[in-house]
Amino acid sequence: MAERKKRGKRLPVKVGRKERGLAEREYPWRPFDILDRMEREFEDFRRYLSDFFLPKRRPGEYMVEREPACDVVEKPDKIVVTAEMPGIPKEEIDIAVSENSIEIKGEVEKKEEEKEEGYLRRERSYASFYRCMDLPAEIIPEKVDAKLDHGVLEITIPKKEATPKKKLHKVKIK
Repeated sequence: MAERKKRGKRLPVKVGRKERGLAEREYPWRPFDILDRMEREFEDFRRYLSDFFLPKRRPGEYMVEREPACDVVEKPDKIVVTAEMPGIPKEEIDIAVSENSIEIKGEVEKKEEEKEEGYLRRERSYASFYRCMDLPAEIIPEKVDAKLDHGVLEITIPKKEATPKKKLHKVKIK
């Protein structure tokens, strides 16, 4: 704490802001506080732009691309990927696998129309989803199995058998 001499007494100099807790303490100015504030301001700006540019169907409902929530569980002989796909028919879901990754994507379009005499109401919505994940082990892409049950997609992926490590052969230098 910086101190200043005044009339023979040493008085504390107040620097920065006070943090309140059980006891008041004085802390010096922290240069990274400005970065925290800038981050909050940027987040507010991003939220404002998304509210302005993303078309709304109903309050709070947007037409956006989203990432489905996924769980990846590694078992000794297989990997099980579980993804939430509520309200999405299995015909609209595409799954592609390689030896070390999986890609889940699709799109859903809903149309609603109500006709009455002198009255027509049409509503349309569109949503797409995409998720690509690296897998924790090499797999056999040809033997992947998937099922959709009550909005939960479960993908069972058999692992490749681990190849035994070859014993190193030492070479003598002549």
